[in-house]
Amino acid sequence: MAANKKLLQKLGLIPKLPTLPQVVQLTLSTLGKSKSGARDVAEVITEDPVMTAEILRIANSVLHNPTTRKISSVRMAIARIGFDEIRKMVVAVSVIDLFRKTRIPFDYRVFWRHCIATGLIAQVVSEVSPVVSSGPDDEGMAFVGGLLHDIGILPLADHLGDRYGRMIRICNEDDIAIHELEAKRFGVTHAEVAGALIERWGLPTEVVMAAEHHHQPERARGHQTFVHIIHVADYLATLFGHGATSAETPCLPARREDIWCKLALDEADIRLIQPRFEQALEESALLDVLSQKEAEPEPEPDSA
Repeated sequence: MAANKKLLQKLGLIPKLPTLPQVVQLTLSTLGKSKSGARDVAEVITEDPVMTAEILRIANSVLHNPTTRKISSVRMAIARIGFDEIRKMVVAVSVIDLFRKTRIPFDYRVFWRHCIATGLIAQVVSEVSPVVSSGPDDEGMAFVGGLLHDIGILPLADHLGDRYGRMIRICNEDDIAIHELEAKRFGVTHAEVAGALIERWGLPTEVVMAAEHHHQPERARGHQTFVHIIHVADYLATLFGHGATSAETPCLPARREDIWCKLALDEADIRLIQPRFEQALEESALLDVLSQKEAEPEPEPDSA
């Protein structure tokens, strides 16, 4: 999509955007192949020493390894954790690390908890919706789409500095949707920036579409069901207390009944989705990854 590249050029963001580590694309690609096994995935991950160390640390945590037997190889870690959790860990570890030195006018942990929650809920919605025919790999990509749907907020906030911070405060105080005020004040939204960034990273088209259109899913030119899933998951994450920029006064987006109908979901499904999501969050090491990244020393600023 040439328009996405032009958007980034217009904003002057291209020189500031981080490059997605190759291990992410290769891992997603390998997991997407029906004949791939633990050995194939392990070969990809072990090419990246930092990711290898992180995967082994997670696999040896109490959550995944309550025994005293140490897991010493990525292949053993995959056997212990499973493909789905490996996909989550590789994407989350890489992306959270990419933006650790980004200046943002809100709580870093609150933002990522929202993204993680949206990803996990998207997986549950994929399982619950009777119109979604998906297997484990499709549900795994739903997590990726949910995790990255708001990623455009970070480069936009870093680029605009205090102006973006003032806008966020107004949104939280006056209960205004972020993308609406972004469009009025800056002529661009975080959703548009997210779509452009994810496309630049070479991730699947459905993830690009979901990020770009999760607030206005009717505008998606393809992968509508995937976009609808991320839209609903974003709403539910905030409803369940995981807003993107404020844990105390999250701005709940409008509930689009037409989109819910297209997924054949209703109020009763919320009561089904919430406990499944909470269980998934409790069983996942994703919040542990977030805490670990917070505890690490801040990266040195670029000399430039």
